[in-house]
Amino acid sequence: MLLSAVILLRAQETTVLPSHLAKAAHALFLSLVASADAEIGARLHDESGPRPFTVSDLMGLPRRGRNAFATPGLSCLLRFTSYDDALSSLLLEQVLPQLPADVELDNSPFSVEGVLLEEGAHPLSGQTSYDELAEQCLLSAKRPPSRVKLFFASPTTFRSQGKNVPLPLPGLVFGSLAERWNAFSSIAIYPEVRQYAEECLAIAQCHVQTRTVQVAGGKQVGFVGSCTYAALRHDPYWLRVMGLLAAFAFYAGVGYKTTMGLGQTYPRPFPTERSRHADTSPTGHSNHRATRDGDPQTSHL
Repeated sequence: MLLSAVILLRAQETTVLPSHLAKAAHALFLSLVASADAEIGARLHDESGPRPFTVSDLMGLPRRGRNAFATPGLSCLLRFTSYDDALSSLLLEQVLPQLPADVELDNSPFSVEGVLLEEGAHPLSGQTSYDELAEQCLLSAKRPPSRVKLFFASPTTFRSQGKNVPLPLPGLVFGSLAERWNAFSSIAIYPEVRQYAEECLAIAQCHVQTRTVQVAGGKQVGFVGSCTYAALRHDPYWLRVMGLLAAFAFYAGVGYKTTMGLGQTYPRPFPTERSRHADTSPTGHSNHRATRDGDPQTSHL
């Protein structure tokens, strides 16, 4: 199960906060998960390699320089995603229906106004499965498009050969996504994805800007904006895989430190600050529950 949950919050006090609050959001996420299941919480905290969730920065607060500003009654939101069956089920069945009435981020209190889970409830919420994505993208009878466009909503960067690379290079973007897909999906795709992207995808359009944020470990330089990738070799299989990974990016994010707000990536335009405010009106908690898929044998499509 792939899950994107939007948590609607309302500020309780007038507060000056750090402009980047994803570290606090990350700590909140792990605390909520550990309270529901200590074993899963410990695994998410301690395991190495790709972690099957992302946490956004707090969206909707006015920002200026290094500071964000909360005032009583101001609506804002967090986004939690999961691309692991066990974690998604835990979130749907225990964590999200039982959120506390109030949470703290960087020692500032916020009221929890609601949770949005379904596609259409908010531009950043949704649910699907690996099987559904594979069927839609890999088994479609339609001719696959020769271009893929991605929108990088939060600073995005990659670790390559011990260095940060804040550029939307095709091999880094689609290689990152393929590694995460194969780490958590029972439907494997061929690992030559990175090679195909490096050799056969060109950047057709790129509108990105550099952003620097303060994350755990120090300052991080990334890019935000959009990038369109065009195929130089029109192989239907690989074009379908590129479309699959672009759709998967909505849940998995792209690149480095996606569990701390970086690499939030969408296959469609992301909401502007104005629409974010419009979309954060209070609603009641959702009680939607996850449906567990079967456990098919790993196969290549």
